[in-house]
Amino acid sequence: MLRASRQTAFAGEKLQRREFSGFALAETAYPANLKMPRHAHDLAYITLVLQGGYDEIAGNQARNCHPATLVFHPPDEAHAIEFHQQPVRIFRVETKPHWLEHIRQHTAILDKQSVFAGGTAAQLAMRLYQESHATDAAAALTLEGLLLEIISTATRQTAQRETRLPYWLQQVRDCLHAQMTAPPTLETLAQQAQVHPVYLAREFRRHFHCTVGEYVRRLRIEHACQQITTSQQSLADIAQTAGFYDQSHFSRTFKRITGMTPAGFRAAAQKG
Repeated sequence: MLRASRQTAFAGEKLQRREFSGFALAETAYPANLKMPRHAHDLAYITLVLQGGYDEIAGNQARNCHPATLVFHPPDEAHAIEFHQQPVRIFRVETKPHWLEHIRQHTAILDKQSVFAGGTAAQLAMRLYQESHATDAAAALTLEGLLLEIISTATRQTAQRETRLPYWLQQVRDCLHAQMTAPPTLETLAQQAQVHPVYLAREFRRHFHCTVGEYVRRLRIEHACQQITTSQQSLADIAQTAGFYDQSHFSRTFKRITGMTPAGFRAAAQKG
């Protein structure tokens, strides 16, 4: 096996970088078709793909990263990257030793590989990217708060993946994913799962930390985020395919969940 080279700095063209007491935020551009041989970095960091895509091999895992993919890289993770046939932009959070130690007192999420293809954690990361351009007095506090929320959300999502769901609840979840635009009623879901609606609602919240309705809205917004960053469809068409009855309702829900308007999200994802 090839030995991984050590890198103290990140490659690519630096578009922006901001240093804080516990972490640094950076936006970096890479040319199409770039190949980066196996290497490693000393500290943990988090990446959000803003534009383009790439394939990455880390340990015995392969991952395909595209817009709205959020990746947690543990310290000393050896990985190799091959960029796709278009320029790539990545937003990155680099941790500092004392801040990482503080996080380790509460969660080990930064000490293992984790990938989130869309979802709440990635949506929060896009909000963090938007806020990274703010220069007011409250910027540092806002940024750290968002970063902690991302870590908390990712920790819960990882725990949810590792918790074995009852078979009937797996069926409910799969049904919601399959019928995201026109989901069955709670009563219908309970009837299909052969449980009482009150029991379904309680167990769903216990496992997924939200109501059935909130889960469906997040699925729709996740779908919309993917379409906004990977297609040229109009926002009105995206709203319709995501199951929203009008663009106004779509915009309100999108901003409430992501902190950005759909137009602002598209502009941020396509900037550069």
